[in-house]
Amino acid sequence: MATSPNIDAFSHIVTRNPQMQDIIAKAKKFALLDAPLLIQGETGTGKDVIAKACHDFSARRNKEFLAVNCAGIPGEDAETEMFGRRNKDGEFIGFFEYADGGTVLLDGVEELPLTLQAKLLRFLSDGTFRRVGEEEEHYANVRVICTTQQPLQHYVEQGKMRSDLFHRLNVLTLNLPRLRERVEDIEPLARQFIREISEKLAISAPHFDAEFLHYLQQYPWFGNIRELYNALYRAVSLTK
Repeated sequence: MATSPNIDAFSHIVTRNPQMQDIIAKAKKFALLDAPLLIQGETGTGKDVIAKACHDFSARRNKEFLAVNCAGIPGEDAETEMFGRRNKDGEFIGFFEYADGGTVLLDGVEELPLTLQAKLLRFLSDGTFRRVGEEEEHYANVRVICTTQQPLQHYVEQGKMRSDLFHRLNVLTLNLPRLRERVEDIEPLARQFIREISEKLAISAPHFDAEFLHYLQQYPWFGNIRELYNALYRAVSLTK
């Protein structure tokens, strides 16, 4: 494993916002630890970007970074997907074992069934697990990063999250602001996205006047950074 931080891991994250700058500074400190990390924020606020930057900044950066959409795992297959299985047809490696030495991002961790949350809690405690159909203990050295769209306590109150897992995860936390709370970031983000989109479409970057940029800053962006990117993709595409 690499032993020193990758100083460029967060350099692509555009922000002039003091709150976001503080979050990045905190993320760099958290990235060097092995304890579970919880990133909370509305959809489109860049939780996955921060998670990947934390991995790239850490000593695990040359190992696997595996992002898992917890809502997309069928309930009956969830334990197998997470921990693997062994049966008469052979063995299947779960994503924790696959990412041994690296990082697993559990996107929407509250979507995991409560029974599986108990097994996740055990894994977070000592790194051990059992494949489905086995009694043998296995071990994986994995940094776990979890994301949620709402504060984790909300899901505990709804009965979707075990309180013991909540307390295990609610130690290192990053709460990402909405884009409408980062108005000063909208212009530099827009300029970066326009440049990236133009390169992707192999066209010259179009010029957008101050009135257009002012409109972007006034718009509420309920879908946050992702909505801004998609809107600019449409706008740039129409200039072709």
